[in-house]
Amino acid sequence: MRADPTRSILTALFLFAPGCILNTAFPYNPRFTDSNGDGKSYFDGDCDEWPGHAGRPVIAGQGIYENLQEAVDAAKDGDVITVCPLPGTQEYGGLTVIEGKSISIVGGDDPDRIVLNGKDAGSTIRVADGSLTLENLTITGGTGTRYTADGSQEVLGGGIDAAFATGLTIENCIIEANSAQFGGGVFAPVIEGAETLILDSMITDNEGSSSGGGLYLTLGGQIIGSSIYRNRSANAGGLTVTSGTVTITASEIIANTASSNQGGGGALVLSARLNSEASEWGQGDTNNTPNDLMLTNSGGTRKSYNDKTSDETFSCDGSVPSCSWKQRGEGFSPSPLLSR
Repeated sequence: MRADPTRSILTALFLFAPGCILNTAFPYNPRFTDSNGDGKSYFDGDCDEWPGHAGRPVIAGQGIYENLQEAVDAAKDGDVITVCPLPGTQEYGGLTVIEGKSISIVGGDDPDRIVLNGKDAGSTIRVADGSLTLENLTITGGTGTRYTADGSQEVLGGGIDAAFATGLTIENCIIEANSAQFGGGVFAPVIEGAETLILDSMITDNEGSSSGGGLYLTLGGQIIGSSIYRNRSANAGGLTVTSGTVTITASEIIANTASSNQGGGGALVLSARLNSEASEWGQGDTNNTPNDLMLTNSGGTRKSYNDKTSDETFSCDGSVPSCSWKQRGEGFSPSPLLSR
């Protein structure tokens, strides 16, 4: 395992950021109602009342667009892009880039209905600048963004590359079957002060060839009511935390695999802190391999932990490295999404 896997990543990120190409927004759709008499047609954000727009991205009060990138390019700071599903499952191919704005992208009430598929062409969603909230979506088929500096390359964020985001919220989403070198499912922000929140979501079957199969956190964050399940990587199957504090509450970190015996099956904590409360870390067939936690400090001292249970509250400090814990006895109360 590399002594400090974040050094080359952070060097690459702050020296180079790929640009993006903006598209022209599709005109207003005349099927919408002219609700305020200004000659333009509007959508009120309610999928049930407007069947004519199903399957296409819409911005309330602004218009309907041919594809998600056009809607993102047309969105203003604070806008919500709604993708209302057709019957069954709708798949959007291609990559989506968010730059210079804070927006939300929201699917129907079931994340299985709207699928964003990167089709192995790069990060399915990349936040080049600004903040992003994702709700009720499936993110799949991403292979990461390539960053180059000083002759070396790193590939980050298979499903979601949010390295330059000022904030990232993922709610009721499925991040599935993506791959990258670091952060197969998600690479979280590195910008100082950025916050990451993962709520009622599933991160599963992703691969990080080096570290962070499911999730790579450089500043910590919050994981609530979510599942990090059956992800794999050389050094950290479920998630990697390199600094700050990650707090995991009422979640599952199970059946993840690190191929290195010096890695963390469930989580690799590098001179950072991890707090876990009422969360499941795998038993029997759902055990993480080769362990639940591997703590590694800057001096290279390692300590691993196994068989963490849902009725324990514990706190780990990778800089020591050690964990302390106490019994809660309240058990595990999963999000409905975890029963899938």
